[in-house]
Amino acid sequence: DFSKTAYEVIEWIDECTYRLKYDESKMKLTEYQQFLNDNDGILTEVLKIEGMCFYFRATLNVNGETQVMNGKICKE
Repeated sequence: DFSKTAYEVIEWIDECTYRLKYDESKMKLTEYQQFLNDNDGILTEVLKIEGMCFYFRATLNVNGETQVMNGKICKE
């Protein structure tokens, strides 16, 4: 349900990389959010910035397998 507020903890690793986890001290986690936290969160790397957009790679390690999602976020 995207209508609820989600609290996240962002741990910056360097100026282009951070790890995101959900803050269980401020909210009751859904099963999916708990799953992400249990698997050390989502590691996000900013790959490049072009104009009002940035391109990223997000990775999640599950049972020794790395799942990767590439994406782009733009400011309107």
